[in-house]
Amino acid sequence: FFFQAEDGIRDYKVTGVQTCALPISSILFAGTETGFVNKTTNKGLNWTQSGRDYYFGGGITAVAIHPTNPSIVYVSGGKQIHKSTDGGNTWKAMLTERFGADRVKIDPSNPNVLIAAAPEGVFRSENEGSTWVKVWNAPAYDIEFMPGNAKNVYVLSKENGNFRIVQSTDGGKTFSIHSAFPSDIIESSGGLLAMTRSEEHTSELQSPCNLVCRLLLEK
Repeated sequence: FFFQAEDGIRDYKVTGVQTCALPISSILFAGTETGFVNKTTNKGLNWTQSGRDYYFGGGITAVAIHPTNPSIVYVSGGKQIHKSTDGGNTWKAMLTERFGADRVKIDPSNPNVLIAAAPEGVFRSENEGSTWVKVWNAPAYDIEFMPGNAKNVYVLSKENGNFRIVQSTDGGKTFSIHSAFPSDIIESSGGLLAMTRSEEHTSELQSPCNLVCRLLLEK
């Protein structure tokens, strides 16, 4: 979608939006394909450009806000992870070995842990983005933590030209192919994952969930 800048002149195509978790969900950050990061503190009514003098290196492809501290924000742009610890006023590049993340997710049970899905694979950090380890070698498009049990992580990936879902049961340290997902769906333009808690279960220990996968297929 598009939003209009404060000067009322420029329209920007938004490539990623992230809101902080409750009770401070009025704060959102939006990245644009032209390489800008914008912030609102009133649920989108007004926006200001974040890091005006900082070069993000290219279009913003992912945004992640700390679940309880909106001063900590991560964005992906120009094959780099950029981090702010002051609500987007200043930014710092975090990667020494660069990759272009299309999705960055923060572990809701341990915000020190981040997982990134990228064309180069899946990457994981245990120290708030300071260092990263590749944990899956195939291209990846999206990530979902299981609600109520962040040890279970799902990633939409591909293998031999076909979509695959890979699963971790140790918080993203290791992944294996999820055998229940069909292995003959041809990948064309990536896809998205979404996960919600099943209405039939309410136990935090059980935590069965519905996993939804939207695939962009060849016509």
